[in-house]
Amino acid sequence: MGWRQLAEKGRFLDAAKLIDAYIKEHEDLDELQRVNLHFHAGQMYAFAGDAKTAVERFGRSTYVEEPPELSLRWNAYVQATIAFLDKDLKRLKECREEITEGPTFQGKKANLEVVDRLIEHFDEPYGPREGDRPLFKLTLIFYSVKG
Repeated sequence: MGWRQLAEKGRFLDAAKLIDAYIKEHEDLDELQRVNLHFHAGQMYAFAGDAKTAVERFGRSTYVEEPPELSLRWNAYVQATIAFLDKDLKRLKECREEITEGPTFQGKKANLEVVDRLIEHFDEPYGPREGDRPLFKLTLIFYSVKG
């Protein structure tokens, strides 16, 4: 069973550990693959309630130099997620502003809605809750903060 299937069953810690094992076994991953896998591991740890490990994994999910062809401010999005977990509203809002100054993709600022939900639900836990409407299904069904 893959990590997404584990996540869909609510087995977030198992999913996170599976991603970690995959990263460890595949030293030949390119930067994009490492960035994405560390981000998803961070999400899984956060969903499992382990904010400390989540922040560490999210910290590994930024680009050393953000590729100029990216249609989003990825590093700002990651830092916004970390700020949410660290309960740093000022930093979260600064990251939001950085995203608004970034490129537009298909008429939208990518991940801006997610960051707005993080701000709107700042005092709530990160992750899915029963009855939540997922904000995105693009990379994982659990990209929501209660909304």
